[in-house]
Amino acid sequence: MPDHYEWRNRDGDALVRIDWSGDGPSGWPVAGFFSQPDLEAVLTAAAAAQSGITLYRDQEVTHRQEEFGQVELTEVAGAAFRARYAVGADGANSFVRSRMTTAVTDLGFFYDWLIVDVVPQNTDTVWSPMN
Repeated sequence: MPDHYEWRNRDGDALVRIDWSGDGPSGWPVAGFFSQPDLEAVLTAAAAAQSGITLYRDQEVTHRQEEFGQVELTEVAGAAFRARYAVGADGANSFVRSRMTTAVTDLGFFYDWLIVDVVPQNTDTVWSPMN
């Protein structure tokens, strides 16, 4: 993990430098990064290895109902899935989250972010967050 974050211009001049070394006010590191596809692969493999878990991926849920300690989810083609627990990993403004009966604390973060992962075509350049 790098101890700083920099934006540089085309000539390599630092435009913005943010110090991420040490722990923040929360006691946790100031910043942390992970690859979401890698995390999802680890979680999928761990769930698939469990005998009591069935994974249904890439399903668009259109209806959710709870009764008698179970949840029933209906997907767009009309198939219904019943389980004791259902995990909806479909984003912050998701159908599943909007139908949950749990409280959500909104801390007022309002910035839009765009993250672009690229594969550089110039393989001669050394890409290091510490340069």
